[in-house]
Amino acid sequence: RVDLREHLSSRATTGWRPRRSIAFAFWDAEEYGLVGSTEYAEAFKERLQRELVAYINTDMSMVGRFDPGGVPSLRDFVAEVARDVDDLTGTVYDGWRRTAWQRLPQNRRVGTEATFQPELKPLGSGADFVPFQDHLGVPTLSLEFIGANGYGFGTYHSNADSRAYAERIADPGFRQGAVLARLLGTVALRLGGSSVLPFRFSRYAAALERAVAGARAWGGDAAAGLRPALDPHAVVVAQIGATAGQLEAALDSALVVGMLPDAARRQLNDGLARLEQLLTDDEGAANVKWFRHVVYGWNIYSLYDGQPFPGLFEAVRLGDPARVQREADRLLRALQRMAAELVRLGPVVSGVRPG
Repeated sequence: RVDLREHLSSRATTGWRPRRSIAFAFWDAEEYGLVGSTEYAEAFKERLQRELVAYINTDMSMVGRFDPGGVPSLRDFVAEVARDVDDLTGTVYDGWRRTAWQRLPQNRRVGTEATFQPELKPLGSGADFVPFQDHLGVPTLSLEFIGANGYGFGTYHSNADSRAYAERIADPGFRQGAVLARLLGTVALRLGGSSVLPFRFSRYAAALERAVAGARAWGGDAAAGLRPALDPHAVVVAQIGATAGQLEAALDSALVVGMLPDAARRQLNDGLARLEQLLTDDEGAANVKWFRHVVYGWNIYSLYDGQPFPGLFEAVRLGDPARVQREADRLLRALQRMAAELVRLGPVVSGVRPG
C-alpha cells in the first residue's frame, strides 16, 4: 500500500519542507464537462498563472502500459523518474520503451528498441488537465497506466467499471496503483525540491519541428493551395532549438561547478516556469477562444488525442484562407515570443563565470 499524502505528511512532521508547495486536488463532475477543474482554474486564473510551476493529472490506473502525455519540455524529466521507479516486471521506463516501440509502425522505426527514446504524447481532451494546459498555459503532464486496448477495455464508462472490477480484474491487490503512486510521488518531490526546474526546451523544439513537418502535409494534395507557407515558422523553431541547447549546456556546466548564484537561479526558474504561457493568447476564433494554447490543444475530430496547432488545423479543415492566414500569423507570433524569452534567459546562466 502506498499513500502519497500520508507519506508527505509523515515527512513534514520531521521538519522537512519542499522548495515549492505540493498541492493535491480531486475534481468533481469531470464526466459532465470537466466542471470542477474548470471552475477552479477560472476562479484562480491569475494566481495559478503566476505561481503554478506544473500540473500533473492522473485519470486511469490498471495493469497495463505506461501512457504518459504532456509538454515536451518535461519529457526528459519524466524519463528520468520512470527509470528510477520499479514496475511489476522492471522499471517503468523499460515498459514504456518496450510498449511504445511495439506500437510504432515499422516504417517509423529507427535503430533498435534498446536505442529508441519514447516521447510524451500531446494531450487533447477528456480529462481534467484541459483547463490547465489549454486555458492557463501551465506546463502539464498526464501520467497513467492503461490496458492493452487503450481506453477500449470492456467496462469503460459502464456500470461494471467499479471498485470490485478494479480489485479483482483491472489491478488485483492494487499493485499497479502502488507503482503509479510511487511514480507520482517521485515527480512531485523532484519538481517540488529541484534547485533548477527540469524543463528542457531543446526537446520542445524537436517536437515543434515534427509538428511543422506534419502540418505541411495536412489534407494531402487537395489542400496544397490552402496550407500556409510554414518556412518562417521552421526558422523560428530552429532558433528555439539552438538557443535552448546553448542555455541547457551552460546551465549543466554551471551546476556541475556550483556556479549558479541564488539570484540567477530564481530568475531562471521564474522564466522557465512561465515559458509555456507565451504560447497562449486571447486571439482565437470566437467559438474556441477559451482554448488559448496555440501549439497544443484539442479539436472535436481528434477525440482524446492532442492536436498540434489546433487553430491552424481547424482553419485548414474548414477551407477558410483568411482564417488560415490569421492562425498561421498567430502561431508565428507565439513561437517568436518563446524564442525571444529563451534569448533573454541565456545571459542569466552564460554570464556566470568562475572567479
